[in-house]
Amino acid sequence: MCVDKIALSAKEIDVAEWKGDILAVGVTEKDMTKDDNKRFENSLLKNLDTKLGGHLSEASSEEDFTGKPGQSMVLRVPDHGAKRIGFIGLGKSAANAYAFGNFGEAIAAASKNAKASNVGIVLAFYVMILNFLFRLYYKFIIMDLII
Repeated sequence: MCVDKIALSAKEIDVAEWKGDILAVGVTEKDMTKDDNKRFENSLLKNLDTKLGGHLSEASSEEDFTGKPGQSMVLRVPDHGAKRIGFIGLGKSAANAYAFGNFGEAIAAASKNAKASNVGIVLAFYVMILNFLFRLYYKFIIMDLII
């Protein structure tokens, strides 16, 4: 396969609204945790699952996808922004180069199989980190104003 041109861009968007061939979502085992109502605790996955009518939580249970390293699950999602959404397991923690190497290989394989020309990449835990940092920053601003 010959690639003439690759364009990279970073955008702040609702990933459930992203339009393209395949959206690759890197998830840790913790990201796949569900509450008592069998809904994802991770905000990004909860949002995607809601937009997909619960199809994500149903498919992850049926296929026993838990975010372990080497696991992947690709869903066709007609009538949504992305034609397919691929979930790629990063293991207990994505804090090592090995996990991201496997993530890259899985994205390449899924993209090739789907003959994708537009690929979106997101990390489920990244949203949680940003939310935490925002709350932390917000608390510092409040503390600064109070003092």
